[in-house]
Amino acid sequence: MSAIVTKDRGSAILIQVEFKRNTPFGSAEYFDPTSPAPTIVILDPKNEEKVTETAMTKKDGQVGKYYYICQTAENWLTGEYKAKCKGGDGTYTDVTIEEKAFKLK
Repeated sequence: MSAIVTKDRGSAILIQVEFKRNTPFGSAEYFDPTSPAPTIVILDPKNEEKVTETAMTKKDGQVGKYYYICQTAENWLTGEYKAKCKGGDGTYTDVTIEEKAFKLK
């Protein structure tokens, strides 16, 4: 995920994720998660879920690159939000945790 952004409450936030897996004696390679399919959870500053296990969208023509547009509401709390994304290939599940996905002011 990219660096933390600060937006006003009620803004749309773009969250981008790259799924890679390590191969033995090799380098990381991009892959498209299938089992489980890529999902995202967004937690507010009190660790309460604002987005629950929602499907992510694949970037056209890009292996392993997914995004989610989070439409915040004006009544959401100010502060830092976390995003947890997961996906796997049927054998392994890759979990990406971004402690600081975005900040609302």
